Amino acid sequence: TVGVNLGIWKYGKPIRSGLFGVTERAPEIDFLTWDFAGQEDYYATHHCFLSKRSLYLVLWNVNDGDEGIDELESWLRNIQSRAPGATVILVGTHVDVKKKGRNKDWLDGIRASVVTKYMVDRSSFVQAE
Repeated sequence: TVGVNLGIWKYGKPIRSGLFGVTERAPEIDFLTWDFAGQEDYYATHHCFLSKRSLYLVLWNVNDGDEGIDELESWLRNIQSRAPGATVILVGTHVDVKKKGRNKDWLDGIRASVVTKYMVDRSSFVQAE
């Protein structure tokens, strides 16, 4: 992504109701998505788009190790300064990419580093399998 990529993600869950297993859909919810990517050239504009009424997904490549974890801080500080108290979900990507010397113990260490450094309420930590 270069700059800010805007999109719409529609979510509607099928629900079963009625006789004979007739399937209906719950009303769709539209999520407006704003992909800021990571180019430094655009950092100065990101704060213009942040608001308290948002859910933030901050993604990073787990294969970047501690350096990638450290780079999360500027994003989290930017969100905190413009949208204090907003919900932020950290998402580690590329877990499925095999790298030499990177096993489950290594990944557990990365996870522990993120939790220790950034999580305020550790009871809400969810680990995807």
